[in-house]
Order: sequence, then structure tokens, then C-alpha cells
Amino acid sequence: MTINIDKYSNLFRYTFIALVYIIVSLIVLNTFMDLNGFRGDSERFGFNRMMTYSAERPFAYRILTPVIINNLVSIIPESVISSLEKDLLEDSELLRYVKVTENWDAENSARYHLTYFYLFLCLLITVFALRKLTKLVYNPPAAVLDLAPALAMILLPMSFIHGGYMYDFPELMFFVISLVLIMQSRWWLFYLIFPLAILNKEMGFFIIFFFPALKYKEMSKAVFWRHITTQLLIGIPIIIIIRIMFADNPDPTGHMLILTNLGFWINPLSYFKFYEIYAPLLGVPRGGNIVSLFLVAFAALYKWKEKPIEIRRLFLISAIVMLPLFLFLGNRDELRGLALIFPAIYLLGVHTLHQLYSGFK
Repeated sequence: MTINIDKYSNLFRYTFIALVYIIVSLIVLNTFMDLNGFRGDSERFGFNRMMTYSAERPFAYRILTPVIINNLVSIIPESVISSLEKDLLEDSELLRYVKVTENWDAENSARYHLTYFYLFLCLLITVFALRKLTKLVYNPPAAVLDLAPALAMILLPMSFIHGGYMYDFPELMFFVISLVLIMQSRWWLFYLIFPLAILNKEMGFFIIFFFPALKYKEMSKAVFWRHITTQLLIGIPIIIIIRIMFADNPDPTGHMLILTNLGFWINPLSYFKFYEIYAPLLGVPRGGNIVSLFLVAFAALYKWKEKPIEIRRLFLISAIVMLPLFLFLGNRDELRGLALIFPAIYLLGVHTLHQLYSGFK
């Protein structure tokens, strides 16, 4: 009996892709958890503070993850949580990440576990969405299409240095999905995702700037401005309402970090820093390291005029919006604060890698 191997080639390919994407998502999640553990018992923005909506501003504004997790826990029967109490409080392997000292019970542990699984799901959706975005923009050879998203995601922990929060992975997920939906003109889904992105983190409002990059030349002016107006009418009230809701939460002084950031970037030693994000005692270049900056600059700018004009506009508009904010509100070279630019850098980088290794026709 002869077995037709080719018959199973697609099954092998997509099973392999799924496994690789799952493993990459697990690696990224593990490095995040090792570094942060959901910020432990911090009185400013720790896990319990976020879940009880009592964190300091602006962290309190980022309510999507707490709302999702609290609602999931509320529908789990108390008897189920009680039956799992020993696992939740003593036996779970996830407890090695926990950095809390009080107010920890089975229900809180259930929230912790659900948040962990939710972030894994966000990472997995993101890497598949990156694959879809790659196909929409370039439709490259199968190897590039399948492996470029995994390569990009495995580098993501390098953007987490001083912190990382439960809303960071959903934020990136919403940015990538929004780009996919805009490119496909799937407006009902887009207008469902847009407010969720803002509820996740107020930076989601800046998805509005994806439109000039991708649709200004494609749409009639009337349709284009109708979309912009719709996004403003959705986004601005959400931001205002959230701020009213949490007006009584503590508001620490010193949000602006421009002096700290300027001091960091004018210090020559800042460009030679490493840190141990993937393994102890074995560091990789930090975001502001000269190696990291060179790689990002080259990936973005190599054969600039040959890259799709829409992606060039996306990069430039995102950078113009985010770089000044990053200088004022970011934390030195913690590049996760530039997540709005990540999809554009990724798409420019895919073009560069393909040019270097084979060349686009």
C-alpha cells in the first residue's frame, strides 16, 4: 500500500506553525512572568489593586483586563473554586510567579490564573494576526509568511525592561488586529475592537492614526472623514467617562519623566547596556543598546523607497505620534511604550529580511 505523503503536507505545515506559535507565546509569557509576576503586591499598580479598580491613575484607567477577569470569576460557582482551593493556593506551578504577601485567597488565585491564560491567548492571537497582516501586505513565500511572526515575537521581551503590565499584550494584539481589519475594510469588527482597545489602555485611541496611513489615498474624502469622525465620537467619550469614573483614585505627581529620559539618552554609557531577560548571567542588548538601535534602524530603512508606501506612512505617522510621548512619559529605553510603532517596524523588517535573503520580485 502506497501512502501519498503530499496529501499530508498542508496538515504538517499548519500543525508545525501552530506548535511553533504556541511555544513562542509560552516563551514570551514566561519571560514576562519571571520579570513581573503581574507587579506583585504593589500599592500603586499591583495585581490586587488593578483587580479591585483601586490602582493609581493612569493605571486605573486600563480596565479591560480586570473587567474580563472579574466577570469570568463571578460566573464560576463558589463550590468549584472551593474544590480547587488546594491547587490554587498550594500546588499550582503558577504560584512560583506570585509576589504577593497579603490579601491572597483562592478567589484571588483564580483571578491570577485566568489572567495568565488570558495573556497567553492574547499572545497567540497576536502572532497569528501578524501572519495574516504579513500575507495582506506582501503575500511572501511560505517560509517568510510562517516564520517571520514567530521571529518577531521571540524578540518582544527585549522591549520589557523596567516593567510590563497585564494590559501590554492585549494592547499589541489590538493594534495588529486593527491593522488587519482596516486593510480588509471589515468595519463592523473594527468598530467592535476599537473601543475595547481604548478600554484596555488609552493609547488604543491612537489607532485612529492608522487610517491616514492606510486609507487616505484609497477612500473618498467624504468616507475617510466619516470614519475619522466616527472614531472620535467613540473614543473621546470613552476616555472622558473613564477619567470621571476614576477621578478619586490616587494621582501621583511626577508623571513626566523627560529629565530622566534626556539624562539617559545623552549618556554614552546608555548605548552599551545589556540585561538578563532570557536567562540568568547571559545578557542581551537592551532597547537603547547601540546593537538594538542599529538593527531596528536598518530593518526599517533598508531600501526605504522600495517598501510599500502605505507601510512607510504607517511607520512615519506612528513615530511622529509616539516618539515625543515616549520622551515625556516613557521610562528610559523601555521600548514597550512604543507598541503603536511595533507593527510598522515588523512590516518594514519583513521586507528588509526578504530583500537580504532572496529579494522581492
